[in-house]
Parts: sequence; C-alpha cells; structure tokens
Amino acid sequence: NKRTNGRNVGGYSTGVADNIIGVGPSSTQIFGNYYFQSINGLKEYFSGVSAGEFPISRGHTLSIDDMIRRKCIFDLQCNLELVYADIEAEFDIDFSVYFFAELKKLEFLESKSFVCIMEDRLKVTFNGRYYVKNICKIFDIYFKGPETYQIHGP
Repeated sequence: NKRTNGRNVGGYSTGVADNIIGVGPSSTQIFGNYYFQSINGLKEYFSGVSAGEFPISRGHTLSIDDMIRRKCIFDLQCNLELVYADIEAEFDIDFSVYFFAELKKLEFLESKSFVCIMEDRLKVTFNGRYYVKNICKIFDIYFKGPETYQIHGP
C-alpha cells in the first residue's frame, strides 16, 4: 500500500500537494499552513488583479492542532486508515494521549462495525467507508453539527 491517493480543499487527487494556487473569483489557495480565499465578485476580482494586487478576501493560519487534525482526516479519507506512528513522528505527539477523547467517541462506531480501533492504527471497515466523512467529523473541532446522525425527511 503506497498511499498515493491525496486530498486537498478541491477534493481527491493522485498525489499530495502542499501548495495550491487557485485562480479566479472565490478560488482557494494553500501555502503550507496558510489558507486564502479570493474575492467572490468577478468585477472586484479583476479590478484587484488589474491594480497589481492579490485579490484575497480572507485568510486563515492553521495552528499546529489544525495541521495534526487535517492530517488525520486526510489519511482517513484517502487511505481508510490512520497509522498512529505516522502522526506521532510528523508532529511529535503521543497519539493515544492527544486524541484520548476522540478515541473514546470512536468506540461507539467500533461497536457498530464502522471502524476497528487497533493498538497501532484506526481502520475504517468495509461498511464504514460509506460513513467516512462522519467518522472524520470526530477529529474536526470546527464541525458544529449534532453529535449523532439525524435522519431528515419522511
């Protein structure tokens, strides 16, 4: 398993890109731990470009915690597994201590056979792959949705 599948703000890719240049209104740019979004309006965007300015409407600097969680989420989405040693080596953390609360929450999903919590990794099961985005939400501190899945409609 060479893990060549990648993910970024644009979706899945055939590799991992640390820097992404977005061109056009509302495009997203990524440079290391910085995210930027271009101005939305076409007229305003080209006005900025014509003036020799970067037409950026907003930006965000990722914290170390953001980068750790992004790596966990991307690994789960791309590889359907999260190898604790990879995260520990890259960010100098103890995975089981750092993500103690998240591992506790994942126990429920393990009881439903969506994930398998192993000593050295978290694996998404065959059935769990259909719910991988919901599994990843456990690692997303910005997600403000309900704790449990709610069925909508009749």
